Amino acid sequence: MIVNMHRITVVATCVMLIHFAAFEVFHAQKPVPRRRVVVTLQPLAPAVLVTTPEPVTEPEPPKRWKYDRRVCSGLGDRMCLFFIMAGLGRVANAVVYVRFCHSGQHGPGRTYDVDRYKAALGFPEHAIFVPDEVFDSVTAGMEEIRSDNTEIIANEGYDCCYAIGQKTFRAPAVFNTSDFTRAYQEEGREWALPKPAPKDPYVILHVRGDDKQDMNINDFCTVEAVRAVAAVGLRIVVVTDDRSLADSVIQHANNVPVYAADSDVYNNVALIHGAAGVLQHAKDGWSSFSSSVALFRAIPLLNTWRGGFNRIREFERVGGKTWELRTCEGAVDIGSFVTDALFKSKR
Repeated sequence: MIVNMHRITVVATCVMLIHFAAFEVFHAQKPVPRRRVVVTLQPLAPAVLVTTPEPVTEPEPPKRWKYDRRVCSGLGDRMCLFFIMAGLGRVANAVVYVRFCHSGQHGPGRTYDVDRYKAALGFPEHAIFVPDEVFDSVTAGMEEIRSDNTEIIANEGYDCCYAIGQKTFRAPAVFNTSDFTRAYQEEGREWALPKPAPKDPYVILHVRGDDKQDMNINDFCTVEAVRAVAAVGLRIVVVTDDRSLADSVIQHANNVPVYAADSDVYNNVALIHGAAGVLQHAKDGWSSFSSSVALFRAIPLLNTWRGGFNRIREFERVGGKTWELRTCEGAVDIGSFVTDALFKSKR
């Protein structure tokens, strides 16, 4: 029995040694390396975007129209229709040639020279004044803008107010009427003078005498308005065709400090062009001389007339209300004007 146990022990030991040797041999073998395949990627050729060039569209050249309306009254009346025509030219892509009358209905003092006008004030982009004597030859063959049979009469200041101005003429072609006011205002903003106006802010006091003279100072709110402007420190520059009347107005305003402009009409227009505001002492609520420039240049204008008939209210009655033109109904109107003039003086 002892012999048998010895045999079993020997056999078991041998089996263990065989398993151990097999284990060592298995782990001692090196793995067979895998075959590595190297792929070289060639760079792609740059993409070529093939486009079809857009056709170049040349802007349409402006049309050339004429406004053969002979206005020989004051310079303001001529500027009124001139600025309205500039607005039409801009919105309709046209240059409007406007007849310029040299002679005046109110005597030699109202005779104007187009060359002096152009040298002092220049022209807006879309309108040109053409002298009487060469107008027919210069504008021969041009299509004509008519002022007859219009929705609103082309007279009495209606053709100066941009809010209704397009109803005072008939253009030879259809244009975008809803853009007329914007075009008029843009044309006025871009109207630059050959010689800029003074840089220091000021308000124009335009005293209109002559055929609109009214010596009763109580028919106007000019005195209160002048004092209000002086109280906020804005300079006052007097433009007038009646120096004695202007002096009387200033005396009633306790002689507030003012600067008197010279009598040159073109210099006076240039001063209005650069003003922060206009106080207009004119009977019946209107003087085209300062109103035309104020409307075109977006300058607040307070007409100081307190009488019954007022041209500005007549405009409003037919749809011609504008931001620029104000009437003097009370202290609120004066305060609003001063506020807007101050604001414009800082721009």
